[in-house]
Amino acid sequence: MALFDVEKQQTNAEAKAVALLKFANKTADMVFDAYRHTLENVWNDGNIETIAEVQAVFDAMDSIKPGSAALAFQLHHGLGQFISSISPDKVPVDSIKSPVDYTVDTSGGYPRIVLDASAEYPRIAREKAAQKAAMLAEAERLKAAAE
Repeated sequence: MALFDVEKQQTNAEAKAVALLKFANKTADMVFDAYRHTLENVWNDGNIETIAEVQAVFDAMDSIKPGSAALAFQLHHGLGQFISSISPDKVPVDSIKSPVDYTVDTSGGYPRIVLDASAEYPRIAREKAAQKAAMLAEAERLKAAAE
């Protein structure tokens, strides 16, 4: 037996409250992870290079069930808004938007996401921006070294 009883005695209500709060925290983490995972799968896939490839994925979703890509966009947007409302540090309100402009075409009898074909795939754009920043930093370093 321990010299000091450091475990706080809890009433049944307190024990249940602690269990529910732990479960709520775990659920919130899982919801955020699902949101982030979806973003990564669509906009940061190492196997996708072009917007046309993403469009082909959305069109394939619609071939399985017409309108499913638009519904997925709505679901993801709503999930982002929900997460932002309870945890704005995880999903800032201004980040809840598609990184690529799109329209919704309903001429086929269902809502179809049509990405801006002239846009650059976000991962590629970030990589190019990082390369440019590195080149500029190197040029500044060389310039400073020459002076």
